[in-house]
Amino acid sequence: MRKEPLLILMLKLIMIVSLIVGIGALCGVMGYYLTKKPAEVEISENKIAWAIYGSSDKSLFDWENYSLQYPNNWRYTEERIFSSRKLGALKTIFTDGNKQSDKLSIIAGGGKLDGLLTQNVAEVRFSDNTFYKYNGSYAETGQVYYIYKTGADEEINLGMETEIIFEFNNTDENTIKEILESFNLQLSEEPTNWKIYRNEEYGFEFKYPKEFLFLSMGPNEVQKELEDDNGGQLMSGTARPSFDTIIFSNEKGEDIFEASIFYFNEEIFSKENYIEKYFYLYGLCNASAGFNPAEINIFNVGETDIMEVKGTNYERSIFKGCYYFKNKNNNLIVISFGSFQNKQEFEKTDLELKNMLTTLSVFEIESEKDL
Repeated sequence: MRKEPLLILMLKLIMIVSLIVGIGALCGVMGYYLTKKPAEVEISENKIAWAIYGSSDKSLFDWENYSLQYPNNWRYTEERIFSSRKLGALKTIFTDGNKQSDKLSIIAGGGKLDGLLTQNVAEVRFSDNTFYKYNGSYAETGQVYYIYKTGADEEINLGMETEIIFEFNNTDENTIKEILESFNLQLSEEPTNWKIYRNEEYGFEFKYPKEFLFLSMGPNEVQKELEDDNGGQLMSGTARPSFDTIIFSNEKGEDIFEASIFYFNEEIFSKENYIEKYFYLYGLCNASAGFNPAEINIFNVGETDIMEVKGTNYERSIFKGCYYFKNKNNNLIVISFGSFQNKQEFEKTDLELKNMLTTLSVFEIESEKDL
């Protein structure tokens, strides 16, 4: 057998040694990184892709205008709650996109939360906002309430709750923290893209959605003459005459509500004198025509007292509501609305009117109209 030259043998030996050393070094490096503790690796503990949610498209009130971030793989739905306990509240439900299970429910307004705040709650702070964490029986089942008090009802009291309640269901603490840290209440001075209805003749104004149209129907001259001929008393079967009736409708020409102006000499609004002082003869809420008042409330916007009356007639197949307030010259303005066999539509219009009434102002007029 022919022997290889010594030089070739030495080269092969060097190559083998180099290979062994290289493999050993590689194993050492791999071993170092494989045994490196996770805490030493700069990876976020809550590595989530986030999306932004804003409620402004659905909101009817300032305290419903908020935004927050949520996991990008969640999905959400929005709805109005028309139950007796949470009338008209805006509810948003976030669902795990993969498991199809509810992860977060947010209810803006409509609930009586004062009772919860006197129970087992802890005050917690996220970003610049103070929340109240509810630690009752729900917490034991993985559901946690965080209540945010908006304070939006300090100046305008519409008889509605303005807290926002967050219900997390089996959501980890890091995700809850990220969501609540991103929460931003977007209170504005006035509704965006609304127009102003101002009645210089009868001293009041309010803002209304730009999609609404209005038409002045003028006074009911026949009814005014009937009242004059009878010494200021109405004839049987007639309705109160108005100085003017303004009909607001949508783009389809469907009536939404009407505002009527009457002569008025009573000084006080109260639940008790709704019948005694003959308020029931004004507007659509006419008890002499079969209207049954089921709910009477008093609230105020600024210095203006407003009486709200809602009910039904004709065996509860027609839903009607009226808002009564006075101008500076003691005229009575009645905003009336109604719906036939559609309570949800009626409640939606009621919410829109409540939002409009937050912008109400009354002012002096030069001279009071006389019949």
